[in-house]
Amino acid sequence: LNLQKQDIFYTEYELGKNQDTVKKLKKLYFAERYTPPNLLGVTVIAFKPDHIQQIITAQSAQWNQQQQVWDLVSGTIHHFDPEREENKNIIEEFSTTQLALPKTIFEIVKKERNLADMNIRQGQEYLNLIKDSGKTRDIAKIRVTIQQKYAFPFICVVFVLIGSALGAKYSQLNRAKSFGLCVAIVFIYYCLGFAIGSLGITGVISPFWAAWLPNFIGLIVGGYLLTTVDN
Repeated sequence: LNLQKQDIFYTEYELGKNQDTVKKLKKLYFAERYTPPNLLGVTVIAFKPDHIQQIITAQSAQWNQQQQVWDLVSGTIHHFDPEREENKNIIEEFSTTQLALPKTIFEIVKKERNLADMNIRQGQEYLNLIKDSGKTRDIAKIRVTIQQKYAFPFICVVFVLIGSALGAKYSQLNRAKSFGLCVAIVFIYYCLGFAIGSLGITGVISPFWAAWLPNFIGLIVGGYLLTTVDN
């Protein structure tokens, strides 16, 4: 498995002092490349509400599972204190050091893959990792995808219901026309699912409705067709 990645970027947010809904930028992480098990060309910027608190740069970083810290190699730590009259910027150089930073970015870079390839459990784990990243669209996309994976098996029920109704209503159709009708139904359902899913990603509707609404519409249409079979 090739896990080498480039230009890794992650932002970490936290709630403000009043615990309101406005999130404040807490840390920004950047790495030029990930070559397991190391992040290379690392920069970490820590923020206070009104200023930059710290900038950390390192040639490489590795997650120390035993001690739950980052092992950094060849870098500097810049401390910023606006209240200090002189020498506001304190610079520490190190050949190796350990810092108590969260392992989130290491987990993300290991787990990151195409959402379609994730199962529900993996999707939920990935969602938990990036929920504080402030990436609203990415978070919404994962939530919609998770709900779609729950909803997907019920597509069979929708297709059986609609297919049974159409089969009874248009039993005189030949094979070619029947096949064309089936393709049209699948295509319409796919377009409907894509359009409604996009509404969930943009936040117009909730992830639940973005995933399940096509099924509900299909059930309503199928039920209506069944009630008109004898008409």
